[in-house]
Amino acid sequence: MRFLVFIFVANLTSHLCFAQIDVSSELLLAPSATDNSQSPGLESGRYKVKKVKNLPSKKAASAQATGPAESGKPVVLPAATTTTTTVTSTSTTVKAASTKETSSPVGQLLFSPQTQSQNQAQEAEKKTNAENQTQQEMAEPSVVDQVRDMMDGKGQTVVEAYKEQIHPDDIRLNFLEVDLLPGVVSNNSKSSYSYRNYNTFSPKMLLGAKLWLTPFLGVYGQYTTTMGGDVVEDPTTETRSTAQHEWTELGFNVRKFFGMSRKSNSLQFGIHLSEYKFKVPGDSQHRVQLRSSGVGLHLLTRIPVAPSYSWTFGGKVIPRIQHTELGTGIDLSSGSNGESSRIELMVGGEFKLSRENQILWDLTTSYEKNQFNGSANTLDPESGLMPRGVAVENTFLIFSLGYRWGQ
Repeated sequence: MRFLVFIFVANLTSHLCFAQIDVSSELLLAPSATDNSQSPGLESGRYKVKKVKNLPSKKAASAQATGPAESGKPVVLPAATTTTTTVTSTSTTVKAASTKETSSPVGQLLFSPQTQSQNQAQEAEKKTNAENQTQQEMAEPSVVDQVRDMMDGKGQTVVEAYKEQIHPDDIRLNFLEVDLLPGVVSNNSKSSYSYRNYNTFSPKMLLGAKLWLTPFLGVYGQYTTTMGGDVVEDPTTETRSTAQHEWTELGFNVRKFFGMSRKSNSLQFGIHLSEYKFKVPGDSQHRVQLRSSGVGLHLLTRIPVAPSYSWTFGGKVIPRIQHTELGTGIDLSSGSNGESSRIELMVGGEFKLSRENQILWDLTTSYEKNQFNGSANTLDPESGLMPRGVAVENTFLIFSLGYRWGQ
């Protein structure tokens, strides 16, 4: 009887010992996920299966179709494995394609480094040629090219291409320009010989025109005369007589612009023929008529500071002048012809209302030196002597304010 009680107690003790095992042992001792039976450890409230959205690869799909997926349970596949397989497959395909292309004759021709460098060189050459062609179209044609085109009578293609790049309100598009410039003239003739010593002051008027054969080549002419001037006739009695100054000028202009903008600076230069006349009454006993003529050079620079205003600076020089004294009531000669020259300096401005209408102003000073050789042929009434080596300094100060019309 005692023996049976001992066995019963031993069996009860063993059952109680198994009951002290941790609950997690059920998860560890549960059947594997590969079994068709339910997994109580993973399906408990503590652990849940998370469905994966990544699509399985072909091998996984085939394995799922034939393997454990038949039980209806979702199969978790590592995403890294699928991605690695895809990238590896793509990389292998690109390498194979690249190897195939470069291994073929056409691939070697298209993908070889030498061919690529040649293609780049050809593209660079085409780009350079296009830039050079654009620069040639925008660059001013040379004077020789312009003259040759005018002489040949061919269409001025270079000039026309240049004009197309100019703003419609640019003065370079003017073919004809007409100037009307009234103003005043102050003249001071200084000499030791009283017949050539005098001064005058009178209003004046200038009428001029420029004809531009191209935007860079042109011819011009202008005529200036004083009005209502007078001069002291007899220094002893202070009587006065009429006096008139006249200037006539014809010339050839070359113009250079430093840019395509309306505010581009420009330089104008050329050669001209100038003639100056001083007229007094033909019966004057104390004054003689004068004439000075010569060929000279002129230069004018135009500096725009705004589309509507430009400063102008210029000058003219005639290194040798033919100076002549014309007889009146007396046959006067200050001596034999010596050296004569003239120089002019000018500063001014242009108010541009439009390409066709401009307001101009300028201040010009002119200095002419006449040096005679030998002695004069008439006694000086003031000194009573016969002067020798007479020198005359004839200075003009001219102010002009007027209008220019262009077309």
